[in-house]
Amino acid sequence: MPRPRKFDTDETIDQITTLFWAKGFDAVSIKEIAALTGLRPGSLYASFGNKDEIFDLAYERYGRIFQLHMQITEQGIEGAEAYLKRLVESALDDPERKGCLIINTARELDVHTPKIRDLTAVRLDEMEDFFRHRLAEDGIISECFCHALFGAAVAVLTLSRSAVTRSTLDDIVSVAISAVRNDKRLFPRG
Repeated sequence: MPRPRKFDTDETIDQITTLFWAKGFDAVSIKEIAALTGLRPGSLYASFGNKDEIFDLAYERYGRIFQLHMQITEQGIEGAEAYLKRLVESALDDPERKGCLIINTARELDVHTPKIRDLTAVRLDEMEDFFRHRLAEDGIISECFCHALFGAAVAVLTLSRSAVTRSTLDDIVSVAISAVRNDKRLFPRG
């Protein structure tokens, strides 16, 4: 009869998620996960599976956080702006400057399973769809604007891993939002 678990599974997955988020999949070893969690490698394998399976659990957990960030009460362009500003605040509030696990994972897709590659594409599509829907709420049907806002989000999430300043991140958001608000005539609808 197996021994009962003597650790909090959710807390352990949270710790592992933070580790992968900070260092990336390829830079994290089972030995490092074991040291962080206080679990022996055999217990990790028995409880969560191999490194790919452990990452799957962490990535799913992070995905729920990612989706929560997109729950914005403001509609239209104001909703898009609120989301982008939320990304800036989250980035600057993180003393470790981890960036975004989804963007970080997209940068190292070649080391991931097809499941994670597919899930990364889904998460990025969700973000792009978020902007598409916010624009549609204001009657703006423009893939060009959608791509500009999505690009601004990716830029903020990517640059947030560096020592970039608030001013830089705010400027990225401001210019993208201003383009939509002020220059709709430059881009064809549809």
